[in-house]
Amino acid sequence: MRHLRKLQRLKLNRNQLTALPDWLCELPALTHLDARGNPLQSVYSGLGQCPNLRFLGVDAGVPSPDLARWHWMRQEPLGEIQVTFSKILGELGHELPTDAARFRQNGSVGPEEGDYSYFDTVHYRFGRDERGEFLDWHTEHRIWGDRCGRIREDGSEESSEPCFYC
Repeated sequence: MRHLRKLQRLKLNRNQLTALPDWLCELPALTHLDARGNPLQSVYSGLGQCPNLRFLGVDAGVPSPDLARWHWMRQEPLGEIQVTFSKILGELGHELPTDAARFRQNGSVGPEEGDYSYFDTVHYRFGRDERGEFLDWHTEHRIWGDRCGRIREDGSEESSEPCFYC
C-alpha cells in the first residue's frame, strides 16, 4: 500500500488494528484517514507531518496529533521548522515558541518547574547560509547526553556538526 501515490482516502475501520504504520505519510495524496473502531492505544505523532492529511478519524480517547495545529504552524513564517522541531522534541515536552520562528529569535526552552522530563534544556539559534534559513538546536539529555541538529526551512533535518553550542 505504501506505493499508492494517488490514494486520497483510506478507511481502516473495524479491522482490529492496534497501531497505524508510520509510512502512511509516504502517501503524498492522502487527505482522509479513518481508523475508527480499532483498538488503537495511540496514533503515530508523525501523522501530523503528512503534507495533505486534513481528516484523521480515531475513537475518542485515543491520543493523536492535532492536525489543525500542525497545518496552522505550516502557515507561519518558517512553519516547517516549527513542525519538524515539534516532531523531534515535542513528544518530550518541548516546542519552539511561535514568536521565535516568526521573528527569528534565538533562545532556549526547558521543562516547566516540577517537570522531570528526560530533557533538561533545548537551546536554539536561527541562521542563514547559501541554502536558505535554518535552525540549529542543542539539547542536554539525561540518557542520550548532548545532541545537536539542524532543521532547514523546508523541514528537512541534518547534522549540525560541529554543534553551535558545544
